[in-house]
Order: sequence, then C-alpha cells, then structure tokens
Amino acid sequence: MMKKLIFLFVISLYGVLVFAQSQGINSFNCFTVIAGKDATASGNVMLAHNEDDFGKNIINLLKVKPADTQKYHTKQGEAIQMSGKNKHGFLWIEMPGQDFAGSYVNDNGVVVVSNACPSKEDHPELTCGGISFMFKRMLAEYAGSAKEAVEIGCKLIEKNGYDASGRTYCIADKDEAWVLAVVNGKHCVAQRVPDDEVVVVPNYYTMTEIHLEDKENFMGSEDIVKYAAQKGWYNPDKDETFNFRKAYGKPESLAHHGNITRKWQGLNMITGKNYPMDKPLPFSVKPAEKLTVRGLMNIMANHYEGTEFDASNEYRNRHPHKNTIQTICAGHNQYSMVVEFKEDIPGAMGTLVWIAFRRPCTQPFFPLFTGLENFPSSTRLHDADKALKNHLVAGKLIQLSGNHFFTDYIKYSGFTDKHYAMVIDDINEYKHKQQKVLFDRVEDIETNFHNMHKQSPEKANTMLLDFTEELLKRNSMFMKKMMKNHPVKEE
Repeated sequence: MMKKLIFLFVISLYGVLVFAQSQGINSFNCFTVIAGKDATASGNVMLAHNEDDFGKNIINLLKVKPADTQKYHTKQGEAIQMSGKNKHGFLWIEMPGQDFAGSYVNDNGVVVVSNACPSKEDHPELTCGGISFMFKRMLAEYAGSAKEAVEIGCKLIEKNGYDASGRTYCIADKDEAWVLAVVNGKHCVAQRVPDDEVVVVPNYYTMTEIHLEDKENFMGSEDIVKYAAQKGWYNPDKDETFNFRKAYGKPESLAHHGNITRKWQGLNMITGKNYPMDKPLPFSVKPAEKLTVRGLMNIMANHYEGTEFDASNEYRNRHPHKNTIQTICAGHNQYSMVVEFKEDIPGAMGTLVWIAFRRPCTQPFFPLFTGLENFPSSTRLHDADKALKNHLVAGKLIQLSGNHFFTDYIKYSGFTDKHYAMVIDDINEYKHKQQKVLFDRVEDIETNFHNMHKQSPEKANTMLLDFTEELLKRNSMFMKKMMKNHPVKEE
C-alpha cells in the first residue's frame, strides 16, 4: 500500500501542477468501458459511459430524423462531401454549449461516445480549420455499423484534420466495438475490441502496439509510426517496439493519478485482480465473469470504496465526489449510460440505453427506448433543428431552462453531496428497489410495444412516451421528498 501511495504522490506533483496549467480541468472528461460480445452474459457487445463535464450544464434528449439531417462543413466553412452514404436517424443526448460532450445512438444500433485524450501535437495540419464538434454526429448519421463509423472517421480526419488536442471515440454495435484515437491534425488509429475482452478508457490514449497490416483489428493513418519518428516521439533505433500511447499521448495525461486510478479500479472490478499501479495498465483484459448491465452500472457508480484511495472514509470525512483523487463517479458527472443491445430486436428498438441523470451513485438507471419518435417535452429546450443551431451559443442555460427536467437533478446533486452520509442508505434502498422494478418491466414494455406497433405505430409510440414520462415524474417526486426537510441553497 505504501508503494502505491508514494507512486501516486510523485505522479500527482507531475500531473496536477503541470498538466492542470497546460491543459485545464476540461482534459479530465469522461470514462468508458466497452465489452466484446463474448465477454458479456447477453452475448452482445455492451458499452458503458460516464459523461463528465465541468460547469453548470443541462441535458437535452433529442430524436433526429433522417429528414432533419444537416449539411456539414469544416470550421472555416468548406463543405464536407458525404455523397453515396445512407442517412440514419439517431438519439442525440445533447449538452448545449459543450464542444465535445454528448452521445449518439443511431437507428441502426451504432453508439458513439468520446473521451478527452490530450496529445503531444502542437503544430497540426488542418484543411480549412478542420473538424471537431460535428465529427461525432457525422459518424452517427452515416454509419451502418461500428466498423463503418471508424472507416468514415479515419477518412474525415485524414482529409480535413481534427481541431482539438486529441480524443478517443468509443464506437459499438451489437456485434463489435472499436476504439478510435484521433490526434490534433491528420492522424488517427483504431483498434477493435477483442470479442472476449473488455477495454477501459479514461482520459488518455489506451492503445499500445499497432498492427495496420491486420485489417480485421486495426485501421488508421499509414504514416502513424513514421510521423512519430519525424517528430522525435519515437526512436526506432532505441525503442524496442512502437507504442502509440507513449508516442502520441500527452505525458502529463499518461501520468495523471486521476487517469491511472480510475482505469486501475475499473480493471480490478472487471477481473477480480489487483493490478500494480507503477506499471502500464493493459489495453484490454478478460473478465472474471461475463459482464451484465447491472455489473456495469456498479462500475460507473464507484468511488474507490474499500480501497486506500477512498478519502471519504466511507463518507464520514466528506462526500465521495470531493475525493482527493478523481473518482469514476465524479463531481462533474452529468449522466451515466449503459447501452444494451437486444439480440432478437432489429433496428432502433433493439438498442436500449440505460441512463442515470447527473450521478449514477444516487440515481437509478432509466431505460431510454431509442425507437421513440420523440421524448417528453420537459427533456429538451428546443426541437432538434433549433438545438443544433443554438448548440455552441447556448448562453446562460440554467437561467433559461424553465421547467426543464434536469434542473431537479442539479438541485438534488447539491443536496446529496451536502448530506451524503446521512441519506445514502435511504437513497440506495429506493435506487435498488426501482432498478429491480425497471428490469422487470422493460421486457413487458418491449413485448407490448411490438404487438401494438403492428396495429398502430402511433399508439405504440404514445405508450413508450407515457412510460418515460411516468418514470421521470416518479423520480422527481422522490427527489423532492428527500430534499423537503433538508433545503440546499442554490449556488
């Protein structure tokens, strides 16, 4: 234990002081777990993602239809040609005002999320300003599979360039998943998640050895090794093998305690092992048991409980989101999602998004049926077209949000942080009871939807919409009940 603490102290000095100054707090956004189909109990791929973003935010749930799709341009206005590609509708979990936040699930069952992963590149090659915010949306709109999304993404990056330090896009469908690492400029590389293994992605590049000749498992820029050597990031005469993470990753990010400890804890929970923290952690691992939706939910809600890194001392010292080392379920978490693919249900209804708003440790995961034509009006400020037009000029969102559902979750997170040790047992009792009910109800809802859809698609959609509204109202009532006798001043 002492060795771990000394190790973390050293990297903390290096990581916190240097990296915070050079990159800012927004470099520590998001955490993702991806399981290959043979590593899950369902026999399908699973993806779990915590969306971490600083500042006061809201979440909009928007369904974008194929007819509503937009034309795309580089940041300086040059049109990006996507001719010959089929367009798909998609669920857009939008966070207004954020350049990179948000998640996409298209009607063909392709999921796209992303994590900030700073690179060394500081002199990028860009065509007409390159692309950034629209990149994720373009993959969701045009990809019919996870592999096709990676193919499209690599072509977009190599033609236009990526106008941000670096990022990892985690892309999945029911059969396979890919990790796509993009670098500031015109370089990228992707690796397929092994079918029987699990990948954990914090906020640094996780790929190590790259084998572009293996077309089934790798894609990317042909000069990825040559370019690194030209920049002095890789020395083929001294380095035994090319390591993408080491060559392209920002050193301060690779060494940061918040990245290392989150990945370490995720791997430990998945494998049942205790990985050494002073050695590089693996790209992928075999799970001790096949992963389930509930198991992934538990990982995403973790604060290092039971380890030496839990500074809250079982919540007696402070609430867990004020931990010395950033936790998986963090103070700036805006939502957590676990994506479940259904084997026998085609199209949009075959992709179920379990989502916990604001904090997965204090909220049940609700089922979002991506086959819905729209979501309750309280879950969005605008329709999909207006949301896109206003996305990067969102202004004072909280003040403008009115009756938006997410404002209750903002207030509730303040309440739970202030009274965490006192209320967490009651919250867990409610949360676990609700989760069991939701797991039980989902199968019946899906069966009823398909039977009703054959007779009346409109009535089937209304049934799902009513079910979603019922869940939101019930949870809002519980949050208000919990806060009634313990008011918290708004900041």
